[in-house]
Amino acid sequence: MDIEDLIPNEEMVLMITQDGYIKRMPLDTYKQQRRGGLGLMGMETKEEDVVTDLFVSMTHDHVMFFTDFGKMYSLKAWQVPVGSRQSKGKPIVNLLPKLEEGERIMATRPITKLAGDHYLVFATRAGIIKKTPLSAYANIRSRGLIAVGLEEGDKLVDVKLTDGSKEIILATRKGLAARFDEGQVRPMGRPAHGVIGIRPDQDDEVVSMATVTSDSQLLTVTENGYGKISVVGKKEADDERDTYRKTHRGSKGVITIRTEGRNGDVVSVMEVEKDDELILATVNGMVQRIRVADIRVMGRATQGVTVMDLRDDDKVIAVARLAGRKEEQAVQEAEVHEDAGFPEMMEPEDPENDTPEQEEE
Repeated sequence: MDIEDLIPNEEMVLMITQDGYIKRMPLDTYKQQRRGGLGLMGMETKEEDVVTDLFVSMTHDHVMFFTDFGKMYSLKAWQVPVGSRQSKGKPIVNLLPKLEEGERIMATRPITKLAGDHYLVFATRAGIIKKTPLSAYANIRSRGLIAVGLEEGDKLVDVKLTDGSKEIILATRKGLAARFDEGQVRPMGRPAHGVIGIRPDQDDEVVSMATVTSDSQLLTVTENGYGKISVVGKKEADDERDTYRKTHRGSKGVITIRTEGRNGDVVSVMEVEKDDELILATVNGMVQRIRVADIRVMGRATQGVTVMDLRDDDKVIAVARLAGRKEEQAVQEAEVHEDAGFPEMMEPEDPENDTPEQEEE
């Protein structure tokens, strides 16, 4: 008998922090804590660490971890140690097979509560994008495998879970962004290289990917502490410069923020909502927590405003959205349907070999 057969398949809450710690808590335990006034941030972390990801899962579900080297590792949710409110959790890297020197986890995605066609969309520094059916990753060995084939020198930037109907925005360090329909990226095999999503200049590279709709608000933050929020695509814009006009995959993109002079290069571009909170971290170890509501909504091609005061030669190096209202709603929905169970996943495809397909354009 496999050890998993002895473990009840129960709902639970997984929490991940900015510094890469993870723990799980039974859903009923989380409910009790929240009723006691602890709220969503019912996780005590080490100093200046915060919860940036939270999701409801089943103990038998897979949790996927993607690295900048284009590899994917998988754990069953029950393999994540149970933690109390007082515990900060375990470092994710200690739960996975040994990573290569310099390899970093870029994204975490659970396989849970999914019905119908879903895809994983990958973006790389060189502007390559790839879309693969989620079913190709439904039965993955824990020691890791190639999630996306990378050319020499390229690295994975982000991974998004989509339903096939989203719009994609790829943003570069020098302040350009390309917006196009996800349908322009055809599904391909798991270890494929992908196709061109945006064409960055030789001294430029992709730093962020966002999945959006025309009503989404996009936050852009630069290394010198400036930023702004712009609406992706107003139906009746006063000025074309206010929006990210939709282009074809493989374009150069349009300006998302001006990087010359005071601003410096772009650090992060992400979809946000007014109720969200963010954490900004700098080279010198400074950390600042800000509300999205305090950042001005401005035209796409503007310079932005100060979002973090920096000293000396300090630079912003990371921006993360805190787990908040969206995650709280997901937990509440799970509580309401606690006895309903989850739809079964699609049957996995036959395993593919790990020889990357040459599909760049």
